[in-house]
Amino acid sequence: NIQRLESDQEAVQILTMHKAKGLEAEVVFIGGGFTDNRSSSNDTAIYHLGNERRLHVGKAIGALASLIKEETRQENERLLYVALTRARSRLYLPFFGASGDREKTKVERDYKFSSLGNKYAKLQRQLDLLADQGQFEDSRDHFRVRPLCCSQDNRRQGQDLGTLPIWQTDKLLEPPVSSAEEAARLASEHRGVLLTSYTRIKSAAETALPVEGEGVASLLFSEVIDPAAALFIKEPDQQELPGGRETGIFLHALIENIPATELPGTTYKDWVIRDTVITRAEKLAARYGFSPEYLPAALKLVFRALTAPLDLVSREKTASLKLPAGLAAAERVRKEMAFAYPIPEADHPLLGSSRPGKSPEQALPYEVGRGYLQGLIDYLFEHEGRVYLLDWKSDRLTDFGPETIEQHVQKNYSLQAGIYSLAVVRLLGLGCEADYEARFGGILYFFMRSLQAGEGTWFSRPGWLELLKLERELLQRNQWGGAVIAQLRGNRGEGEKEANRHEG
Repeated sequence: NIQRLESDQEAVQILTMHKAKGLEAEVVFIGGGFTDNRSSSNDTAIYHLGNERRLHVGKAIGALASLIKEETRQENERLLYVALTRARSRLYLPFFGASGDREKTKVERDYKFSSLGNKYAKLQRQLDLLADQGQFEDSRDHFRVRPLCCSQDNRRQGQDLGTLPIWQTDKLLEPPVSSAEEAARLASEHRGVLLTSYTRIKSAAETALPVEGEGVASLLFSEVIDPAAALFIKEPDQQELPGGRETGIFLHALIENIPATELPGTTYKDWVIRDTVITRAEKLAARYGFSPEYLPAALKLVFRALTAPLDLVSREKTASLKLPAGLAAAERVRKEMAFAYPIPEADHPLLGSSRPGKSPEQALPYEVGRGYLQGLIDYLFEHEGRVYLLDWKSDRLTDFGPETIEQHVQKNYSLQAGIYSLAVVRLLGLGCEADYEARFGGILYFFMRSLQAGEGTWFSRPGWLELLKLERELLQRNQWGGAVIAQLRGNRGEGEKEANRHEG
């Protein structure tokens, strides 16, 4: 029942702290909340016991009263956080100041507002602390104090508050002085650890890239023709999958939900008519908004991706991979596996830095500096004791021969290949060359738009020294797809000496 103005461009919005969540304004005033709610025997209260959310009706006593009081305190802090972080340029807070004896503790002080409640008293005590430290009216102009005329009804201890000088209230809403440079510096200094990814790094570092397929795995709607399996040849009445991000998500979901034991030893014709396969595919199609008419094309694509024979040699000629029955026959598989590991820092124990006989207690601990690298591995599998990671690619290329794919990967995906390889090496705890050679199989990019059997796959297993070099290049990297903390925690000087020693 609120009638909006024809234009609210110059309007002042008045709203509760609850409703302010998610909103911002150039200038924000906080007022109210100076008294606590009156309690009664019929009050209701929400509190948590363990992970359970509970409702209490009536008067609370004993341990229950303490739980409710703590819940109220935490909720008040959350509300104040919301309120304090809505302003983009200027924030106005009521500051009552302390009357009486300034030597009293912050809790004992008598404020110029009768019965200042717990909700605002906590914030008032923080303002008191700033005042005690002389940080009001500071040289950098972070804070200003402006006395305002108060109501005559609020006189206390014979003090006439109405005699206070009146600040010109018409200046309260004057346009804020731009401090974008200062704000950027403060944001960098006070920012928490960064959670970044290859995609974010790529977006920040490169302004123009060749256009890739639409979405994560929209590559899959391209037919793959295998001369040895005519069933993959497009049928005249087959409905093609549309392009777009939604198609990629749908096909990834199909792959992710296929049990590891379902495909080995079967043919497409036998597999696709199973009730479990049809029911599962129909449910996923409904979930992601696809008509059942798209299922034949989607299921053929997924079956082909997981059962195509692999007989590969790495680009470095240092490793080989033979899977005659395809990826589905791998010994152990993890699909859509998320990872996160600390951005390498000079004071981290880098790969190859461990010394023989050094116990875990003596090893240098990880302390997160700039933040974490995160990602999602499409397909992680183990074969003959080695672990491999695979990423589906949807790029449109003129051809999918080895030279074209090599050039394309080096131009667009070399950083991703390194980040993902480091993630798996860290995950497996491979700290020396012998362990690396024995356990890490390599990284594969499968370009699913390829139309010829034996093409469309890029396979690499970098040497141990190459991986060490990559980690140290990441250590020196300054751009991580966002502002980062300038000063890292801990003693970086010693860490740099340690890293240089091992690099030498």
